[in-house]
Amino acid sequence: MTRLDDIDRWDLRHTRKVEWYKGPEVKCNSLSIQACTETHNLKTKNAAKKFLEKAHKISKPLTLPEPAEVLTNEDLISELVDEGLSSARSEELSNRLNTLQRLADWYYQESGRISEHEIRAYLVWPLLQVLGWSEQCVKFEWKNLDLALLEKPYTEDNQNQIPIVIGETKRLFSGLSLARKQAEDSLKRFSVEQGSKEGI
Repeated sequence: MTRLDDIDRWDLRHTRKVEWYKGPEVKCNSLSIQACTETHNLKTKNAAKKFLEKAHKISKPLTLPEPAEVLTNEDLISELVDEGLSSARSEELSNRLNTLQRLADWYYQESGRISEHEIRAYLVWPLLQVLGWSEQCVKFEWKNLDLALLEKPYTEDNQNQIPIVIGETKRLFSGLSLARKQAEDSLKRFSVEQGSKEGI
């Protein structure tokens, strides 16, 4: 299943006796994030019934996209040097990213129960440090945002500034299909609260 590792919710590991249907989008707040789950919730059952009424069964598998090209350490270092970063700093950055990758791999293989808080502490924050972000410009769990990167240090005088980057963190195997919409909705709400006329 390595071909499906980056496809949402494919930690199921197999696809035996699964029938796939394609149909219109059906909105239902009671739907679980999991790809396959048992439910006794009436709203969820009605949403599934509504979907199946207009959906059609996929008779043959859809073609999977080709795997992304692997970026080697040397490729990364060369790209960074081409962008103007010194060779020594590029190698340091690559080495620190490798360390984070090994830890992420260990979590993926051995510790799937890692919480969102641990992901932020051991993976997200170290990555932000590697990329040059300082503590003064990073806010976690702020104004209902999982992550906010600020242009200026967070102080009493500019605590209402609009983030230049926001992020959603998820537990391993939780899937990212909802993360983008959550982030977009959060930024829209944040902008309205602050009276901003800027777009996303």
